[in-house]
Amino acid sequence: MTAEIIAIPQNPGLLIDKLAQIDTTPEEGRRLIAQALKDQPAIANAALCRMYDVVCYNVGDSCFHDQAPACDHTKWFVSVVSGSQFDKDVAAIPLADSEEAAQAIAVDRFRLDHLFLTLAA
Repeated sequence: MTAEIIAIPQNPGLLIDKLAQIDTTPEEGRRLIAQALKDQPAIANAALCRMYDVVCYNVGDSCFHDQAPACDHTKWFVSVVSGSQFDKDVAAIPLADSEEAAQAIAVDRFRLDHLFLTLAA
């Protein structure tokens, strides 16, 4: 038996749209995210962050740029909605060198992949 090839959408919004389609079963959603995490981790991480209201901002472009040293202005930080299930842990997440790296750290620290895969079951 050969494994089914799953086409992974090339941007996070399209991946979320695919997951939200009325005919996508929970099992198909789990397979799609699992495949995306393997083949297109940046796309999967960005989609998981969007689904769980985890946003990454550039320090230099944020309202915190005056409070941060100039050497951190090119770094990225993870932000969550106040009162969310991730609120107490977000401050411990280090700055990252890129938005993609910040999203990967957020997925890992908050276990967003595990949360999606178990809640979709």
